[in-house]
Parts: sequence; structure tokens; C-alpha cells
Amino acid sequence: TNAEIATSYAALILADEGLKITPEKLQTLLKAAGIEDVEPIWTTLFANALKDKNVKELLTDVTAAG
Repeated sequence: TNAEIATSYAALILADEGLKITPEKLQTLLKAAGIEDVEPIWTTLFANALKDKNVKELLTDVTAAG
């Protein structure tokens, strides 16, 4: 869905900037982008799933495996 995609992009932006991915930071980015219809559960799920993970490393591992 659009909420999942928007939250994914927000998480990638935070990771690219080297910032910790938190629900609050995800909501702030989404709001700044004018996307206000994302339920807080999505930002919480994404932040918890990516907690203590190196998102850039995850992406390079996936592309290297392909």
C-alpha cells in the first residue's frame, strides 16, 4: 500500500543520513512530505523491524545475492 511505500522511503532517507530510525522521525518525514494518512502502527512496525540493523548493509547484501 501507499502507507508502506511511503514509510519505506522515509526509513531509507533516515538510513542514508545515518540517523536512527524511530517512529517519531518517520512520522516527521512523512508529515514534511505532505503524507499524513499513514497510521502510526506502520512507523512503529518499520522502526522495530529495522532496530539495530544496518539498512545500507541489508540493501547491499540483497543486491549482491541477486
